[in-house]
Amino acid sequence: MADVMGVGLVGPGWVASEHIRAFNNNPHTRMVAVCSRDMARAQASIDEFGLDAKPYTDYEAMLAHPDVDIVSICTPNFAHAEQGALAAEANKHLVIEKPIAISVEQLERLVTAVRKAGVKSVVSFVLRWNPLVQTLHHRREAGDFGRIVYAEADYMHEVGYLRPPGHWGRYQKNVGSAMLSGGSHAMDCIRWLTGKNVESVSAYSTPVRLEEKGFDFPLTTAAVLQMEDGVVGRVTATMEAHMPYVFHMSLQGDGGTARNNQIYTSAFPGLTGFMDIPTVPPDSGDVAHHPFQGEIDHIVDCILNDKDSYADIFDSINTHEACFAADISTAEGRPVALPMIG
Repeated sequence: MADVMGVGLVGPGWVASEHIRAFNNNPHTRMVAVCSRDMARAQASIDEFGLDAKPYTDYEAMLAHPDVDIVSICTPNFAHAEQGALAAEANKHLVIEKPIAISVEQLERLVTAVRKAGVKSVVSFVLRWNPLVQTLHHRREAGDFGRIVYAEADYMHEVGYLRPPGHWGRYQKNVGSAMLSGGSHAMDCIRWLTGKNVESVSAYSTPVRLEEKGFDFPLTTAAVLQMEDGVVGRVTATMEAHMPYVFHMSLQGDGGTARNNQIYTSAFPGLTGFMDIPTVPPDSGDVAHHPFQGEIDHIVDCILNDKDSYADIFDSINTHEACFAADISTAEGRPVALPMIG
């Protein structure tokens, strides 16, 4: 493979712009193609960033571009799995926005295709590269919190104002659910911080408020998780609470506790209370809050050095299954066990 790899992106929009900036900043990649259903939109993205790239409206034609080595998928949720599977079948490495699937069947289709192709992938749970999340992850691995017993993560974002009437994001067939759409960040975060997979989920949701809010799926879900080694967790996703964006985290162990950017640990025996970590939290609004550059640099390094990502499609299976389980639990009123696919 060439030292400079070509990137084809599908779905130009806000998040796609962050992908493009990050790929442009990496010395080993260059944007060579942008695909949209609207040719004018694809060209506008090329013009905005001054790319030497070809616009497409046909996704499979873009996959046939001889210089495309990596495909970046930034389309609406419902399209991710099939587009990812097609890219894998075309032997392209993948950067894929979350959620990577909105059904168990879609997830299985994508996982099967990527496994068969043997391509590299990274799922855009970009908070894994957030400075505070990185710090807590490393302190847990260093043993500062001892044996983890409980963890929490909350995604609370009033996104209704971002989605005008008729927007694709108001409909379950496009989005999947509140837990998949935004809560998957919290579900993935709790797995990353604890180092444990989810084994069972019990969850509750608010009623659908189609008439009141124009969404045909529940906008708030709270899930209790039974995780590996007896760890208990809780994840909440709400897209309707009137409040500034909040991403809350808590990690509690028999050797210490973290509450967002505050820690109390026996690793520092002189502490008399929680100690502040001077860093960037996930809900800060700072550019480092969503550090796409770290994500893109990571997948490029994995490709160049032939190593698997710690945030690849296979790692994300448990996160997505836990989200599916939360939605099934709320609909059927029962705990739901994992795994769901082989």
